Amino acid sequence: MDPQALAWIAIVAPAVVGLVIGRGWVLVLPFATVPSFYLGLLASWWGAGVGDGWEYAFGLCLSLSFLAAAAGTALGSLRVH
Repeated sequence: MDPQALAWIAIVAPAVVGLVIGRGWVLVLPFATVPSFYLGLLASWWGAGVGDGWEYAFGLCLSLSFLAAAAGTALGSLRVH
């Protein structure tokens, strides 16, 4: 699978889970999905590894994933049960 597609999945998946579940514990998911994605890149499981400045991309991806999870959780908690 394309590493860029996997990066988007690592960003969007916690948001979708937060939207569906609507619980605060979902905010820890980005701290599992994004590092797992980058560990796979470093091990060359997908893609050709990481390049220069990958630490900045990691920080951006983690930040986006956390913010998306927070937004999804907020919207999920507003649903009428």
